[in-house]
Amino acid sequence: MPKKTNKVEPLWQWPGTKKSLELEEWWFEDCPDDELHFCWAYEYGRHIDAILMEHSKDEENDFRYGDEDILENGIWSCCLNLYENGKRCGQPLEQFGIYAPFGFPQKPYLTTDRTKLDKDRIKITNSPILPVKAQLDEENNYNFEIKWQFSNKEIVKGFEDWLKTKIDRPKPIRRQGKSSKKWLRKELKQIGVYRLKKWFGSVSEGKKHADSIMKIYGNENKWHTAFKEVEERISMINTQSGFCS
Repeated sequence: MPKKTNKVEPLWQWPGTKKSLELEEWWFEDCPDDELHFCWAYEYGRHIDAILMEHSKDEENDFRYGDEDILENGIWSCCLNLYENGKRCGQPLEQFGIYAPFGFPQKPYLTTDRTKLDKDRIKITNSPILPVKAQLDEENNYNFEIKWQFSNKEIVKGFEDWLKTKIDRPKPIRRQGKSSKKWLRKELKQIGVYRLKKWFGSVSEGKKHADSIMKIYGNENKWHTAFKEVEERISMINTQSGFCS
């Protein structure tokens, strides 16, 4: 277990004013399994322009819309429709939803008070496939609209997530395989790499700092790959949200 005492001078700042880099900004292994998706969306949300703009507007209005409190049990939420090239017409390609305890966006997720987060009630959907039941076919036949903007791995994961909703299917034979938990932990690990590289200005310096506490990746090439994937995902969400259009 790494010591939570590392402090550095600021070289890069994401939303808010930061004078030091907390461990929770880049190390997410302490996140409980049932909070992984909330943590993933929260941490990505801290880099999404449209999310930050909506939060800033709501904060200026004391999180009220007229006489109505828009916070639910103290939790701020926001859902973005994502369109192809950010053009808001037709059906959205996807949605990006975030549930944020008090402290967003300055605090990392793991330092917020999540006791009011109703994980059993809140449902998050984030799938690159749209299953459509074929009305003229047999009962268990489906057509699928596939969003090709997603990677092959994400599309396969979308099918896996959809299959989990089919409660009327025969019980499958249990096999060892990649779980959504493993995927989310990988994604959070990549966000950590992205933050460290941004903060220290280079992969080598970010890796050096991380290695002194707890290794993320031993191979520097994996750091470069992780940074690029997070950068591309942030850019994609920002573009598809239409924030800059």
